[in-house]
Amino acid sequence: MNLGFSFSSAYIGGEVKNAKRLQLWASPAAILVVGAVVMLTIFAADHAVGLEFIGSAGVIDWTKLGLSFTPTFSELAAYSAGNLIIALLIMFGFLFWSYAWLPGQILNGSRNLVAYSIDGLLPRRFSEVHPKYHTPAFSLGVMCVASIISLAIYVYTPYFATLVGIFGFILTFGLTSIAAMVMPYRAKTIFETSPVKWRIFGLPVITILGALSIVMCVIMEWIFLSDPNAGLQTTTAPFFSRIPYGMAWLNVAIFLSGLLLYFGAKAIQSRRGMNVDLAYKEIPIE
Repeated sequence: MNLGFSFSSAYIGGEVKNAKRLQLWASPAAILVVGAVVMLTIFAADHAVGLEFIGSAGVIDWTKLGLSFTPTFSELAAYSAGNLIIALLIMFGFLFWSYAWLPGQILNGSRNLVAYSIDGLLPRRFSEVHPKYHTPAFSLGVMCVASIISLAIYVYTPYFATLVGIFGFILTFGLTSIAAMVMPYRAKTIFETSPVKWRIFGLPVITILGALSIVMCVIMEWIFLSDPNAGLQTTTAPFFSRIPYGMAWLNVAIFLSGLLLYFGAKAIQSRRGMNVDLAYKEIPIE
């Protein structure tokens, strides 16, 4: 989960100073730092309570131990610390972890709306920038409302769940991986003028990375589909509970809905005399 957000700064690359240089090492560096922290955390957990205990925590009858709920890993870590100050620090991080990444995700989403608007796929209002704060206030407001609605669906209905949503998340990664593979051939000018027009034995590095990424996406999707605890095979959600792998099909439907929106906007703009395909034939505005 943590590694998945290492690329988030790419969404706001146009707002990053010296993005051409910083973006090249920022994402890989983030992966290395997070990977090191995860390994240290696993080592510390194994030393403190043992991996066997962590593995059995999901099947323990916690009611016999006086708890009416299954504790999270953070709660177990706080209890196992044996120190009130350390326990408070662990639980503080657990309670407020969302405040560290949610603002960035809201920025990402709002910048997507701005890009769609600039490309002619959304009304011009979405790309308007506030004259005083120099931010896309309208798009930020839309993302705020959409986030609240999504949170309500997540809390009060069985349609959204973390693991179920990751399946659809990976579908978008797969599409991006395919785009990376064909970019040097479909957009030769953009590739040849980029600072990363690297090749190995004549083959573009981005094509190789795209192929490797597709392989990993397929492996991860297979893991989620084959894991009965992921929520994709069976669900309590109405209608989808009667369909084998119903929640997986829901993810696919949401994923494909983007194509409907794209072709619908393209058709509307075409009737107005605007060819939205031209927006993809040049490097976006910085």
